[in-house]
Amino acid sequence: MSWSKQLSALLLADADLPGQRLLERVLSDAPSLESEAGLLDVELAVVKANLEGFACLLARDAGAEIEVPWVSVEHARRQARAGVDVAEVLRGYRLGHAWLFEQLAACASDHVSDSSSLAAAVAQIGVMSFHYVDAVCARVAAEHRDELDAIARGELSRQTSVIRALLAGARIGTLDAERSLGYRLDGPHVSLLVWRASRDQPAPPGFSLQGVAEEVATALEARSRLWTTEGQDLLAGWITVPGDERAANLQRLAEMLASGPAIVAVSRRERGASGFREARRQADRARAVVLAGSGADAGRLVRYDDIALVSLLAHDSEAAAAFVAHELHGLARNDSIGATLRRTLLAFVRIGAIAETAEAMSVHRNTVAQRLRRAESLIGHPLSARRMEIEAALLLCEWLGTHVLAD
Repeated sequence: MSWSKQLSALLLADADLPGQRLLERVLSDAPSLESEAGLLDVELAVVKANLEGFACLLARDAGAEIEVPWVSVEHARRQARAGVDVAEVLRGYRLGHAWLFEQLAACASDHVSDSSSLAAAVAQIGVMSFHYVDAVCARVAAEHRDELDAIARGELSRQTSVIRALLAGARIGTLDAERSLGYRLDGPHVSLLVWRASRDQPAPPGFSLQGVAEEVATALEARSRLWTTEGQDLLAGWITVPGDERAANLQRLAEMLASGPAIVAVSRRERGASGFREARRQADRARAVVLAGSGADAGRLVRYDDIALVSLLAHDSEAAAAFVAHELHGLARNDSIGATLRRTLLAFVRIGAIAETAEAMSVHRNTVAQRLRRAESLIGHPLSARRMEIEAALLLCEWLGTHVLAD
């Protein structure tokens, strides 16, 4: 009988003792792999199955197909579910390989007397054990990864279902929802929507919608965050912010996004499960205004606070266009002169004084005064006659542009 078949017969005769010793050696060097007491029998079964599998390989030849024991496959899945890192799992197999090689080399020296034959036998043991452990590790790593992917898909599916239920106003237990989301619902929420400003231009290297969202969350000093992808071009999320958005943070955020490829819609701060839903509605409304508009560039940061009135006024686009035409008359023309006059008039309405308006627009106060007179003449009556209505019409022009202007 050849030395390899002798070693195979020895392993197959009783794998309990070497299996127990191998397991003890692995767990002493990698204690993180140790299971609860009730599962040690499972780990021992994995070790014994692999000893028997390698013994069968020894009994055949080096080119024989390697069959990975099913208990190794199932145990890899169980370890993934238990949160054991795959690197630790594979380290356990490498430690076992080292112990097994030492034992088999020693055993070969007892059965092979010729030194040259012994050297060849030890070399063959090394090659065959390496190929066996390599095949097992490849299968175990794949099964571990697939199990984690399945877990992630299940968690993502549950998370998506909970988000949809919350947005639909369904009655759902707060604690169960929070566990599924990994996000507290009692805190002050700000909802974000992030999307590409243009699909015609390629995204810069390393760009991702979630990357932009993370930068926004950091700038607003978010304590926690929740992201969900809604198609290829839209990322939605909620962040818990510690207090009212600080002006400095918002200014820094606007500057950070100004030249970037993404637009971010930001809601007000809202509380509780109902606030979770309302914050998302506000972000949706802000995005709808941006998508509907073709007027002046409002920048990459769009706050619902800035366009809440516009979102209400623009709900009926035909009525909005008719309202603008009625309130602005000749000032509702879609040309460069009309755009300049509307910007000046809106700035004056917001600021309330000619000198300060001139300073804000970096023009002479006489220029502002002339533009205001020209705007009033095109409207057909003094600004004071319908100040509120004129400001609303100017806001619609600012955000919706050609959609509400006359050709």
